[in-house]
Amino acid sequence: MEAFNALLKTLEEPPAHVKFIFATTVASKIPGTILSRCQRFDFRRMDMTTLVATLKKLAQAERIEISEAALFSIARAADGSLRDAEVALEQASSFAKGKIEEDDVAELLGSVESEALFAWGQAILERNATQTLQLLLAQLDQGRDAPQLLMSLLRHFRNLLIVSSTAASSSKGELRSQLVDEPEERLIELEKQAQSFSEQELLLILQMLNGAYDLVRRSPMGRLVLEMVLLKLATREQWQSLEQISRRLEAMQDPARVHVSEASEQAAATVEPSSDVITSEGEGVRLEAIVSLWPEFLEKLGQQKMSLSAYLADSRPVALKENVLTVGLPSFSLHQEVLSHSDNRKLITNLLNSLCQSHLTITYTTLTESPSEQLSKPSTTTPAAAPTVVQDIVKMFNATLIDRPRTA
Repeated sequence: MEAFNALLKTLEEPPAHVKFIFATTVASKIPGTILSRCQRFDFRRMDMTTLVATLKKLAQAERIEISEAALFSIARAADGSLRDAEVALEQASSFAKGKIEEDDVAELLGSVESEALFAWGQAILERNATQTLQLLLAQLDQGRDAPQLLMSLLRHFRNLLIVSSTAASSSKGELRSQLVDEPEERLIELEKQAQSFSEQELLLILQMLNGAYDLVRRSPMGRLVLEMVLLKLATREQWQSLEQISRRLEAMQDPARVHVSEASEQAAATVEPSSDVITSEGEGVRLEAIVSLWPEFLEKLGQQKMSLSAYLADSRPVALKENVLTVGLPSFSLHQEVLSHSDNRKLITNLLNSLCQSHLTITYTTLTESPSEQLSKPSTTTPAAAPTVVQDIVKMFNATLIDRPRTA
C-alpha cells in the first residue's frame, strides 16, 4: 500500500512529458484511488476461431507445415493467449520433423489426442471395460496424470453433449463453432458418436466424471478413483427414468393395461425384501414404505442433482432402526465418499424426509451382492407362472416373487 501511495503522488502531479501505462492481470487488487486517475482498457482472451486463423497466417509466413487439428490443439492449450500459442507453435516447429500433426502437439504439450478420446468414448459406449482400462494404461504410460485425463474426458463428453443438443438447431454450425473447440472434420465425428448416446446419458456421465475430478484433486490415490469411475461407466446398466418405465407399462397389451392396478397391488403384496433387509419400524414410517418410494426418490433426486442419482442407481434401503436408515451400495468406495460429503448428505436426507414425512438419518453400507446377482437366485414362485404384467414389473424393478401362505 505504501508503494501505491507513493505512486499516487506522482499520478496527481505527473510531469508534462511523461505518459504512464500500467498492465495487470488482477485489476481488482489495484486501489480505487489509482484506478480513478487512469483510463482503463480491458483486453479479453482471443476466441478460438480468431486464434486459429492467426496461427495459420503465422505458419504460412514462416513456411511451417501444420495440420488443422494441430492448430486447434495448440489454440486450445493456449486458452485464448496469442503469446502462449505463438510459443507453442515455435516449439512444435523445432520439435517435429516435417509436417506438424496433432500427435506431435500432444507429445509436446502432454495433452490427450482426439483419436484416443474418441476411442475411449466408444469403449464406454459399448460397455467394454477391458478396452477402457487398456486405453487408460496407454495414457498413463505416456506420463498423463489422473486430473489431466479426467479433464480431457470431461471436455470430450461435454462436446458430445453440445453436438447432440444442437443437432436440431437451424444455427447449429454457428453455435458449434463458438462452443466446440474442434475442426470441422472432428465435429462430424462428434456428431456421429453423439447419436449413440442419449442426452440424459451424457449428462449422467458428465456428472460422474465431474464428481470424480473433485475427488482426484483431493485424494492421494487419484489413479484409483479414475479407475473406479471408468469401470463404473464401462459396466453401467441401461439407465431408465421413471417416465420411461411408465411409458413401457402403458405400452402393454390392452388386457394387461386393464388389470395393471390389480396386478401391481398383487406384486407389491408378494414382493418381500431380500434376506439382508431388516423389516423394522421407525417413527411413522416402515422400511417397506421407503423401499416402495425409492424409485420416486431417485427420480426427484436426479432432477435436483443428477450425479447423486447416478451414484445411487444401484442402491437399496436395507435396514431401518431407531430412525437410522441404512442404504446398501455396490462395493465402490467412490460411491460412499461422494454421497457422504456434507452437502450431498444434507440434500439426500432432506429430500427423503420430505417424501416420507419423517426425520431419518442415513448411513451407508456395502452390499455383499449386486442386484443382478439377486436376480439369479431362485425364487419360491416361478416367474413364468405369474401374469405377463407382473413378470414385466419384476424385471423392471429387480424384484423377487415370494409365495406367501394365505390366511383363511
